Amino acid sequence: MRNAVLFLALAAATPAPIAAAPPRPAPSPTSGCTLAVAVSPNRDGLHVSPQQAARLVADTRAHFIAAARAACTAGIVTPRDLLHFRRLVLRDADGTTEPMLFTREAGPGAAILDFAYQSGPAPTVAALRDALRCWKRPSARGCDIGD
Repeated sequence: MRNAVLFLALAAATPAPIAAAPPRPAPSPTSGCTLAVAVSPNRDGLHVSPQQAARLVADTRAHFIAAARAACTAGIVTPRDLLHFRRLVLRDADGTTEPMLFTREAGPGAAILDFAYQSGPAPTVAALRDALRCWKRPSARGCDIGD
């Protein structure tokens, strides 16, 4: 009986094992894929009326943000890549049917988006997602130019 009491006393005095902390959930793949971008035409303008230019700028901004988020979520570009696109300068490139992105000549945190704005509506989300893919991997299939 004395051994039983001693055993119970030792068991009560021994600290309970510490439970391991629950594992942290992995960060969401979209957590770093947010983008705040300022969009404006270059000095030469878009060669359309001011009302059309305002609509093209707003549409291009909305489409670009959606394309960048989708490309980042899909792993085409990284959240770090998106830092190149905090400022987007629209350059009217007559005859350019697909949008093309250039970062080297635009300066830090900026990119130039070439597209034939006077020919119609803003580039689509899908076309801008392809432009981001080609910017990231210029030699990829279907990419003719990029930097």
